[in-house]
Amino acid sequence: MAHAVQWTRSLLFNIQMYLVMALMALIYLPMAVVSRDWALRAVHDYCRYVRWSAAWMIG
Repeated sequence: MAHAVQWTRSLLFNIQMYLVMALMALIYLPMAVVSRDWALRAVHDYCRYVRWSAAWMIG
């Protein structure tokens, strides 16, 4: 049973991770095309979010 719970949490994490990736890409795209600083900020913000959500969802 515990294995199924961990598998479900991992699946939900992966789904939300890719949805947020697409959403952040749309949000940051106009600014990232213009400025390298915005492109780096987008990468850092996405990585920060993924690390936070992994700690929160998976543990």
